[in-house]
Amino acid sequence: PDLWGPLCAIAAQREGDPAAIDLLARLVDGGYCQPQLFEGELEAAFAADPRWPKIMDRMTLNVPAPPIELTEWPVLTPSAPLGLLDLPGRAAELRALVPAPAGGAWQTAQNALDWVSHRWKHANEHMEINDAVECLRRVDQGHRFACIEYALVLSQALNAIGIPARRLVLRQENYQVGIGRAHVVSEAWIDDLNRWVVLDGQNGLYWTGEDGTPLGAVALQQAVRPGASWPAYVTFRDDFDDASAQLW
Repeated sequence: PDLWGPLCAIAAQREGDPAAIDLLARLVDGGYCQPQLFEGELEAAFAADPRWPKIMDRMTLNVPAPPIELTEWPVLTPSAPLGLLDLPGRAAELRALVPAPAGGAWQTAQNALDWVSHRWKHANEHMEINDAVECLRRVDQGHRFACIEYALVLSQALNAIGIPARRLVLRQENYQVGIGRAHVVSEAWIDDLNRWVVLDGQNGLYWTGEDGTPLGAVALQQAVRPGASWPAYVTFRDDFDDASAQLW
């Protein structure tokens, strides 16, 4: 009911099958609650049907309350030991593959972010080991990986050139139901800025506050809470727009 069922309902509706909306209704009965995954396709397919408003209302009721809510989040300062994602045995090999360090840590990190976001086109293959050198070798062979591997390569590359970085898993509200509720990014300690900064390797992206300062995970979490002003963003990708920013 999370993915293939709604796709089949959309396809059936486009083929003129009168049972398409009945299929969608059964999926909602089975717990489906993520129309946003299809970026307006469900609405386009079924909005003209008089039963659609009721089905849409039922979808919103399918989302259960979260089992726990975090009201405080620890803010970590750069002190040893840190849970960094590095590649100590192959750091020299990795340094030979990544852009050379620039004049400062922030420019160096941006160059690495730009580089990794264009290194391959996103797909859903995954690595079985945390080894950026091996990941890049497989990319050269034609493999294509997901957000986890973008964060793997970016984090290990930054550590290899002297910028502490770790891999983070970020989760949406109601992450315990449905699919696609999480995204994996890097967070790097930038000496120039004296702060942690979230770097999204898949989307070549970082977020900024009202003063233009790049945001770390804690500040980003606060910036997207209900009632907060939505943060601005910077991306190195040409295919990323405001609609994508709202999703990510």
